[in-house]
Amino acid sequence: MTYQLDESTYYDLVIVGFGMASHRLLQELPLHSQSRLRILVLGEEPHHAYNRVLLPQFVEDCATDLSLAAVDFTRHDLSFHTGDAVCVINRREHQVQTVTGRQFYYRQLVLATGSAPVFPDFYHAVALNSPTVCGKILALRNVQDAIKIRAIAEGSHIVIQGGGFIALETAAALSTHCRVTVCHRGAYLMNRQLDQAAAELLQKALTARGITLLLRSEINGAMDSADKLQLAITGPAGVSTLATDLLIAALGVKPRIELAEAAGLVINRGIVVNSQLQTSDPEIFAIGECAECHGETVGLVAPAYQQAKVLAHFLSGQRHTHYQSHSTATMLKISGLAISSIGNVALLQQKSELEVKTMVYQDFQQGDYRRIWLRDGQLLGAVLCGDTSLSPYYQRLISQSATADTSVIETTLVADDMFNDLLFYAA
Repeated sequence: MTYQLDESTYYDLVIVGFGMASHRLLQELPLHSQSRLRILVLGEEPHHAYNRVLLPQFVEDCATDLSLAAVDFTRHDLSFHTGDAVCVINRREHQVQTVTGRQFYYRQLVLATGSAPVFPDFYHAVALNSPTVCGKILALRNVQDAIKIRAIAEGSHIVIQGGGFIALETAAALSTHCRVTVCHRGAYLMNRQLDQAAAELLQKALTARGITLLLRSEINGAMDSADKLQLAITGPAGVSTLATDLLIAALGVKPRIELAEAAGLVINRGIVVNSQLQTSDPEIFAIGECAECHGETVGLVAPAYQQAKVLAHFLSGQRHTHYQSHSTATMLKISGLAISSIGNVALLQQKSELEVKTMVYQDFQQGDYRRIWLRDGQLLGAVLCGDTSLSPYYQRLISQSATADTSVIETTLVADDMFNDLLFYAA
């Protein structure tokens, strides 16, 4: 689908990918650029950018509004070409080509190609031998995926492989009208964001919704049988078979770097960029989930938006702004249980008591739990369940690398609940 496309094929700026990161870049550019630019956005999906974070809610309720804030069309000459993926970048000619053969020329190029879902190891081999299996194994990365998942009949059995944020939000959404089983290889859910105590509270909330949890379990294979998908599962009790109508792979994502790699750009796990989001080609930039800055890729919206802001400054001639990664809170709310995780919790749990100090507060009756990690009075990470109102405060302390007095943080932990029967201790 093509519209608003100028007859000329040359643009000051071509953006490959029309997701949330490139949408934010389009919002930021008018705020910083004084000159009028000819900008072309090339999108693989037939839709304009939408809020992917709300896809689990969209699965539950198709009336969920996925729209993003409007882009200012008055400051720049914006054109869009959607439903047609870019397949070639010719750096010497400053040209990109789409799968339909369209060719466009750029002065500067931004890659915002996002990420692709990770499927189980057995997926591709099984798909070759049993093509019908493909239709029963999906991810939840775009609107088309969500529509297919919504089409599953009420009362069907759905297995979700993975125990992370997207997996659990999707499980909660589907549990309203389907039987849901979550299969996770870890000892507890969200093991990269939570400690075991917080995970147990989460697991109780999920179980209360009728969701079955298979922990320390791995799906090793799938076979199509009649109208069901037969999954081979290895767990604490050994090998078993589980019949399901649909398997949703929620095993994480991998940056989409194929286009950049074919163009000869430096890549690692993602497209390697400097602190101003510039690739090894000074006229090509990368932002969002496809980019790798200082050895890190991003998987959350907040850092991708920060990258878009930094790049908008750079493209507007303001070269003083640099991207720096900050700890971002992961927020989850299932069945009334709010959860917040800040910092590298998985790494902090591996530290000894001599390296970091851990402080815990728990109210068993209210299901309220908080744990923080400190070193030399500086807050390094936090996990909150139930009452997450302190999450912005903790996040601000960590992001600003502030040195907080331990006694102040201890007081903050309990101040709002000091009249309750509290359990508060330092481990």
